[in-house]
Amino acid sequence: MRAVWIVLLLTACGEPTAGPSPAPAEPAPDLVPRREQQRGLERCGEVLTRMESPDAAPTFARLVRECSGLYARRGCRDALAADTFSRARVAEACRADSCEGLRPAPGFCTTDMPTDAEFLVQYAEFSRRVLRRDLDRIMDREGAREIAELFGGLVDAQAARQ
Repeated sequence: MRAVWIVLLLTACGEPTAGPSPAPAEPAPDLVPRREQQRGLERCGEVLTRMESPDAAPTFARLVRECSGLYARRGCRDALAADTFSRARVAEACRADSCEGLRPAPGFCTTDMPTDAEFLVQYAEFSRRVLRRDLDRIMDREGAREIAELFGGLVDAQAARQ
């Protein structure tokens, strides 16, 4: 796993190889600058490369706090990065930032407030879909897909422990 993250992080440098025309110099108000998101990807990679195995994954709260920088939208990033994890705060901020336009909408976007274990399962699917889109801003589509899947898998592993 460590080698995969290192390779993915090395390929993350630079602009996307395919996609829409270059973005304007200033990001939309709810989006962080690409450089800030790139630093978030690097920080998350550093945490995950220190893991000796998937079983040694940090707690869900620490994982999302350390990897909050993967997300491109500020409200969700800030809710995930908070010192104290709150399902309600994360659900509210991430739903407001990212659920519109996800079709079909994942359960995370449509369920009121599930149990802890259900929240993790729903968040894993949500994060896979959102990170594919968000990481596509700073890396190629294949790399974005792979990191989204790896991150979602770590969240799934946390759900299995519940």
